[in-house]
Amino acid sequence: MKTYTPGYLGLKLVSVVVSLLVCAGGIAEMWFPASLAFSGRIVKSVVVKVEKTSPGLPTKVYTTTSEIPEDKNRSAIFWHYVAYTDASGQERTAKLNIATKIKPASAYAVGAKVRIACPKGKPEVAVAVFDWQTWALGFFILIVGLVYASISILFAVHANRPIEVQDELAEGDQGHAQPSASNEATAETKASV
Repeated sequence: MKTYTPGYLGLKLVSVVVSLLVCAGGIAEMWFPASLAFSGRIVKSVVVKVEKTSPGLPTKVYTTTSEIPEDKNRSAIFWHYVAYTDASGQERTAKLNIATKIKPASAYAVGAKVRIACPKGKPEVAVAVFDWQTWALGFFILIVGLVYASISILFAVHANRPIEVQDELAEGDQGHAQPSASNEATAETKASV
């Protein structure tokens, strides 16, 4: 048995730190909607209009879903606006955090009911805390960071520690592999020629 000692402990520790920063990025991405879900005021709202924005073109506003054309060149972004009543009883309109391409999401068609959370002091901001799109990017970044962290930590733990490996070479001939029978026959044939 031989031993092999993996090195580069410093680089592996840097990799661990980077992986933990990726995890922190995922948590940071989910922090705002999570804080709203637990401490904000969740209210029922109704989608009142859809705004279509395209680069270089004027913004178009639609108040019925049937009049919204599909965007075939995929350059437009559809923003959904909701109306709700705040804690003081005042009617408010807010821009939803979820935008779509090609056409507005059916879940956010004009007239659809949406549960939203609004941060205190910012009635113009609405977050769909019960929609997977609000959480998808943060969860994806967090999972990538956790996988990266587990692999980085595994490599860092084993750095500078000897590992036993099987010696695949037979003993003899000063560490070189023993010639096979077919190699010996080929060598004898060449010698006789």
